[in-house]
Amino acid sequence: MNDEVAKSSPWDVFIHLLAVIALYVSVYAAITLLLEFVELGLPDSLDQGADPRDYVRYCVALLVIFFPTYCWAWRSIERDLATNPGKRRLWTRTYPLYLTLFLAGLLALGDFVCLLYFYMSGDLTSRFVLKVISVLVVAAGVFFFYRDTLRREPGPLPRATRIFAYAAEVFAVVLTVGGLIAAGSPNGARLAGQDLRRLRDLESIQKSVVDYWKDKGELPDSLDQLKDDIAGYSPERDPDSFESYGYRKTATTSFELCSNFALKDSDAMKRLDPWRQDSTTSTAWNHDAGHYCFARTIDPARYPAKKSRSPCN
Repeated sequence: MNDEVAKSSPWDVFIHLLAVIALYVSVYAAITLLLEFVELGLPDSLDQGADPRDYVRYCVALLVIFFPTYCWAWRSIERDLATNPGKRRLWTRTYPLYLTLFLAGLLALGDFVCLLYFYMSGDLTSRFVLKVISVLVVAAGVFFFYRDTLRREPGPLPRATRIFAYAAEVFAVVLTVGGLIAAGSPNGARLAGQDLRRLRDLESIQKSVVDYWKDKGELPDSLDQLKDDIAGYSPERDPDSFESYGYRKTATTSFELCSNFALKDSDAMKRLDPWRQDSTTSTAWNHDAGHYCFARTIDPARYPAKKSRSPCN
């Protein structure tokens, strides 16, 4: 009969391996996106890690590529099983199913362990609870779907399975759209990145100006005086126009640094590096869009110039 155990073919190995890899990558992307949404919605001021939007962009790319691949592979397997019921007991099918159930169950149990541990530690916050729920929802969905797959007879998909499949696809679409909104447009990310580079360049130039003051007891007349052929230092240039940044000595201890910015205020910081606690995100570097100059005054008491030494000493 058709229920006789069939032999595994190279195609069976390929399609089941592709399905399980695409599933695991999609699950990773979905969980990470949910966690990053929590990070963006409820940021932790003590967290000085990388910008969550970088992870959002990466996981959206993973989800857009791998989840449709998984859907195609899963539908191909189901159509093949409906035609060849004997393939239901192929090791290429059963081993990945049991492995997926094991890993999903393990993930859910670990999630409960974390929840209980933080509850007993008194550190249970809404931020953490949302993260736990996010992981649990994805892990439970995968577990129950694959448990049903193992029990279900080959043939037309039950109504509940079809509804779950459609719901998973809608869920993936919602995550993707949410990720695209959170990450912003590619052009906006590029402009924010350029502004961030400009601020860091200006910070570096400012440090060089202060070092010049401490070494010589005066401010440079132009940025060209900051060049150091021995150390190999040359003042940074604008990442877009490749022109020198603006510099003007306004007094004995005062100067201005200028640049052209694409975004207003510190939007570049908020987009790309919202939790860095350094001078590039302080109010001293807030700016308007377009040409903007930062006025700086050196405090000689705080930055004393080196005393000149006699050649005989």
